[in-house]
Amino acid sequence: IRMTHSIGTTSTDPSIQRLAISGLYNNTVMEDGETLAAFKDRFVSVLESFMLIREEPRAAADVAMEFMAALCDKRYGRFKAQLINSIHLGPAEPPTTVNEMYRLAAGFVSDESRSACLSESPAAMFLASHGNGKGGDNSSGGQRSGNGRRRGKGRRGGNKEEE
Repeated sequence: IRMTHSIGTTSTDPSIQRLAISGLYNNTVMEDGETLAAFKDRFVSVLESFMLIREEPRAAADVAMEFMAALCDKRYGRFKAQLINSIHLGPAEPPTTVNEMYRLAAGFVSDESRSACLSESPAAMFLASHGNGKGGDNSSGGQRSGNGRRRGKGRRGGNKEEE
């Protein structure tokens, strides 16, 4: 089957292995709903594979900047812009390791990153798709029965249907 089909991931040829790992490393970016810690773990795992196939060592400061570039723009765009401007204009020095960059990013909380995280949370998505959980336009707090009438408590506290 190897003679007739391309099987790139199981190749024993070092140049094809380097190409596959390089492509994986270069395309590693933070997903919209991914946490910073989970992304760091995934990034470091891909980086370790990438470093195994490279002949020359990679500068830790360059890897730290690549980690920053791979962060989700929706949540970390302002952080990235502020850090680049601080490095370019002073007084900040570029982080020298992925861990330093991670700590800086973890300490950065903006309104945009907070709202992006909240708007993508499962609870927020559920509430957005199902309303506030009380069902329809029901300002009195009762629930509508199958016949369109509102079930609620009467004056004496018993269940009563009203139109």
